[in-house]
Amino acid sequence: MKITKRQQKILEYLIQVDGFITAKNISELFQISEKTVYRDIKRIGEVYKDAIVQTSGKGYQINYQAYIQYSQSLEKDKIRGGMSTFERRLDILISMLSQSPKETSINKLAEYYYVSPNSIVNDLKKIEEKLQGTLISLNRTSSGTYLEGSEKDIRNLLMDSFHNLIDDDDFNITMIEKIGEESIDFLQEQFDYEDIKLIKQLLDSAEERLGFTIEAPYYINVFTHLLILIKRCREGQVEKEEIFLQEETIIPTIFQIAKMILNHIENYLNMTLMKNELYYIYCFLISSRNSKVLKKSEAKTFQNTIYMDFVENVIEEMSSQLGNDFSRNLKLKNSLLLHVKPMIKRSRYNIKIRNPLLYQIKSELVQVFEPLKVILSKLYETYGLNEISEDEISYITLYFQAELENIRKQMRVVVVCNTGVGTSQLLTARFKKAFPDGEIIDVVSLKRVWEYKDRSDVDLILTTVKLEGIPIPTVLVSPLLNKRDIENITAII
Repeated sequence: MKITKRQQKILEYLIQVDGFITAKNISELFQISEKTVYRDIKRIGEVYKDAIVQTSGKGYQINYQAYIQYSQSLEKDKIRGGMSTFERRLDILISMLSQSPKETSINKLAEYYYVSPNSIVNDLKKIEEKLQGTLISLNRTSSGTYLEGSEKDIRNLLMDSFHNLIDDDDFNITMIEKIGEESIDFLQEQFDYEDIKLIKQLLDSAEERLGFTIEAPYYINVFTHLLILIKRCREGQVEKEEIFLQEETIIPTIFQIAKMILNHIENYLNMTLMKNELYYIYCFLISSRNSKVLKKSEAKTFQNTIYMDFVENVIEEMSSQLGNDFSRNLKLKNSLLLHVKPMIKRSRYNIKIRNPLLYQIKSELVQVFEPLKVILSKLYETYGLNEISEDEISYITLYFQAELENIRKQMRVVVVCNTGVGTSQLLTARFKKAFPDGEIIDVVSLKRVWEYKDRSDVDLILTTVKLEGIPIPTVLVSPLLNKRDIENITAII
């Protein structure tokens, strides 16, 4: 069991304090809630057996002898020593990427992780294998070992490695919309608490100025990018690189928000950062999907754009593959437009997102995922984009699957009308207007309705004459389908 950096600081503070200290005093000192203090103290007590003494009305105190005794027994099973081989290799990779191109040594790593030098040699071999196919190399010199690559590639692999760490943890941060207390505890395994607090404040301010929330996992993407930015800049190893914005036009509002974020980080670090960092932040913000719903007036702005063309191509191909005509489905089109616009920007700037449900989607929604994968692999070449990842494909899969589910849930209706063709047509027209998701599968006479009495694919019978003995929900309606009729149908549904 491990404790966070904040819990470690609380423990160190308790060691230095003479006498008892209350939860209120601890909460004020560390700027956390008393509820968080109780949880932190409980965790410390679980790790360091009998080291925390609690007295009602007085607060907490360290039993120093118990702490020393238990610390000695924990020494060889500290957080680093208690890591699995996978966790240790991932932690080494993250550490070396964060400090790249600064050198480290096998002996230093062995001492830090409480393992033998041979274990570290094997770890570095596995890391080198993982780096094959990337533009980052593991280099060895007489004075040490280091990772080398462009700043963009270093940060991309850091993001990827961090997400692997998330996926391996029981607490899956990618499934939350906001960074709360539990996720802050988790992030402190790799980042400083003050850094996390600053980025949360900056993104809260950014969302307020934007007028909408940034959806997960895009919020997590921006959050971790900014944490990595601070970590890399603090190490002082960042090399200058050129980044070119491939935007038709810069969106002033988002560019100003990116500037605001960069200025605050510069003040926080007390250093001037390269203009490159402004472009990086802008790219992450502009390629994030938000919580806005596309209005009809806004939809017009997509006309004659690459995004509309892309979406219409996808819908046309998927309609053919799935045997369902999605061409007039405005809800699907608008949802895809909102997703595709930032997706294309992510592709241009090589920004990756993760879908924690990727494995389930690939295995359970294979009939949608596989044809969509083939279609998108052709389209990204057509539009000159970088390869679209399976994570991106899995998100688009969900939009089509949702519409397929909606089609299956459509109400299937038989209309019984004995007053002529004109009346039946008016009745069906008014029904479709009131219930656009409903499907009238047949209009029949009273005599023919009995053909449907055992049909499992009929959900409802609308009839202008009284029916008895049919085991299907039935609504007696006026041939003109008035307001009372619509209310009755709604109640049955």
